Amino acid sequence: MPVADSVTSVPYWLYKCQVQKLVVVISSIDNSEILERWQFDIESFVRDKSPKVIQEEIRSVIRQITATVTFLPLLETACKYV
Repeated sequence: MPVADSVTSVPYWLYKCQVQKLVVVISSIDNSEILERWQFDIESFVRDKSPKVIQEEIRSVIRQITATVTFLPLLETACKYV
């Protein structure tokens, strides 16, 4: 799987079930040092879900992400993500 040229490619790949793993890297602009790295394993399977169930699952993921904010470090340098 190629590296995304644009963030807009990722939703398309997810929709087409072409992604098994998604890695987000935050690195320093100055020296390309990796400051943070997250790996997400994607489980693609098709089943019928109601919009209510899908929204509940999205809320759950958002809660997990916001819960991590309390222990993520504050990055003091200019950064980029890839």
